[in-house]
Amino acid sequence: MRKKKTRQKKVLYGELGSFCIDFAKYMATGVVITTLLKDLEGHNALIYSGGFVLVSGFLFLGLLFIKLKED
Repeated sequence: MRKKKTRQKKVLYGELGSFCIDFAKYMATGVVITTLLKDLEGHNALIYSGGFVLVSGFLFLGLLFIKLKED
């Protein structure tokens, strides 16, 4: 029974890792497209820095979950 739970955790970590990495990619794309298509009058630096922080955070979480899956 314990082996089954361990296997389920590994699958869950793998799925969460993939989700976080995909979300980071969508965020990066959204930030770039938003700033290119809209005139945000000087808020570009704020959007880029906030987007960079969010993308980095989700990428880190995704890689962490994938690492936990492998352990």
